[in-house]
Amino acid sequence: MNKKLLVVLFGFLALAAATNQSEEEGSYTIDQAANLLNDLLADSQQNLSDLQAAWANKEPLLQGVIAGLESDLANKQAECADLQGTLDADQASLDEAEAYVAWLQDRIAANHKQIDDLLNRRCQQNGNYIEGLKNDKLALALLQFLEAQIQNKESFSFLQKKNFMKKLTRFLSIYKTGNYQQLALLEKEYVNADDYSVNPDYSTGDRTADEIGSGHIDNDKGDIDVADFQEGERKGWYQVKQELLDLLHNLEQTIEAKIQQAQEDEVNSNSAAADFKSKLEHEIQVYERELAKWQQTVAALTATVAQDHENVNNCHSQEAAIQANLDAANQDYANEKATFEHKQANLQEEIEIFIEVIAYYDDNVQNAGEDLKERVEDYSDGNFDDAATYENRQVPNIDFIN
Repeated sequence: MNKKLLVVLFGFLALAAATNQSEEEGSYTIDQAANLLNDLLADSQQNLSDLQAAWANKEPLLQGVIAGLESDLANKQAECADLQGTLDADQASLDEAEAYVAWLQDRIAANHKQIDDLLNRRCQQNGNYIEGLKNDKLALALLQFLEAQIQNKESFSFLQKKNFMKKLTRFLSIYKTGNYQQLALLEKEYVNADDYSVNPDYSTGDRTADEIGSGHIDNDKGDIDVADFQEGERKGWYQVKQELLDLLHNLEQTIEAKIQQAQEDEVNSNSAAADFKSKLEHEIQVYERELAKWQQTVAALTATVAQDHENVNNCHSQEAAIQANLDAANQDYANEKATFEHKQANLQEEIEIFIEVIAYYDDNVQNAGEDLKERVEDYSDGNFDDAATYENRQVPNIDFIN
C-alpha cells in the first residue's frame, strides 16, 4: 500500500473519530486514533503470520509434487534406457541374422553357378572329346587305308611314291591341327583317288600296261630314292614298303593310345565332375535347410524389433508427459512462490509503515491534541469554510504527507 495514501487514510480516520464525539460530552479522545493504528498494525501482522503459515503448509506440498514427478521422470528415463538397450541388442541380433541369411543365399547362388559352369565345361569338354575321337577314328581309317594300299602293292611307280609321300605329309599336317572337316575331305579325296582301285576289302584291282610293264619309265630307273624315309639311301621296294608300313603302324598305335587315354580322361573327368556336382548339391541342401531356419529367426527378430521400437516410443511419450507435468509443477510452484513473496512484501511494507506512523503519531500528534481538537470542532460545527475563522486558527505543522 502507498505510504502517502495510508497517512491520508489515517487523517480521515482521525477526523471520523473526532466527529463521532457528541457535543454534550465536550471532550475529544485522540487516543482512539492511536488505538485504530495499533489495530491496523495487529491486523497486518496477523495477516502476515497467516500468509506465512499458509505458505509453510503449501510449499512442501508443491515441492512434494515436484519431487514425486522428478522421481517418476528418473524412473521412466531408466526404463526407457533399458528398453533402448533391449532394442539395440535385438537389432544387432537381427542384423547378424540378416547378414547370415544373405551369406547363405550367396553361397546357394554361387553353388548353383558352379554347377552350371561345371556342366557347361563338361559339355564343351565332351564335345571336344567327341570331335577329337572322330578325328582320331578318321585318321585311323586313313592310315589303315594307306597301309592296305601299301600292303597290297607289289611296287609303286615313281610318281605314285611321290604322290603317296605328299599325301602322307599332308595327312600328318592336317591331323596335327585337329581339323575334322579337312580330315574328312582328305579321306574322301584319298579313298576316291583314281590312282588306286580300292574295294571295300582294301584289295587292289588289276594294273594296266600303262601303269607298269615293258618300256615304262619305272622299269628304266632302277631303285627309287625315298628321301622322306632314309635320304641318300637307295633301297629295294620291299625295304621301303616295310618302313612305310612300320611308320603307319606306329602312327596307328600312337592314335589308338591317344584314343584310349582320351577315353580314360573323359571317364575320369565325368566321374570327377559328378562327384563335385554331388558335393555342391549336398552343400546346397545343407545351406537351404539352414536358410529356412534362419529366415524364420529373421522373421521372429523382425517382429521383436518392431515391438521394441513401439515400447521405446511409448516410453518416450510417457517420459515427455511426465516432463511436461514436471515443468508445469515447477511453473506453478514459481508462480505460487512469487505470489506469496509479493503479498509478504506488501504486508511487511504495511507493517513498517504502521510502525512508523504510530511512532510518529506518538511523538507529534498527541502533543498537539488540543489544536487538532479545535480544528475538528470547527469542521463539525460547519465553520470549516469560514475563511476568517479558519485563517485565524493555527494548526501545528504536522508533516503527514512528506
